[in-house]
Amino acid sequence: MFSDNYINDLHRKSDKWVRNISAITLGILIFFQLFYYEDLIYLFPIGVILFTALNYSVTVFFEWKYSEHPKQEMLTITEMFLVSLTIILVLHFELLGSFNEDKKELYCHKISLMQVMMFHERSRLV
Repeated sequence: MFSDNYINDLHRKSDKWVRNISAITLGILIFFQLFYYEDLIYLFPIGVILFTALNYSVTVFFEWKYSEHPKQEMLTITEMFLVSLTIILVLHFELLGSFNEDKKELYCHKISLMQVMMFHERSRLV
């Protein structure tokens, strides 16, 4: 994923562009998700998977088109699927924590705060 094994100079330049665009786009995506669209936080892992696939696709293309060993592309394709599968499994089994846990806690906090306010309002009326 982060190797310096380039087929030629064009591959190095293309890979550099893909990595830079990916980093900038994912940085902007996470900024907007954290501050404006908190409900869409699941889009960040999807973006990571898509940009990982794009990075591997560039490598596969250059291995297929310009490499002395064109069968190396099959190993890169396999590696791409294994990395993507690992990311999906980590997210599916919530090995890094649940995205919904914070929302549940926030929702329960709002409910209890509303109940306290309603109880306070009722006791004031009596």
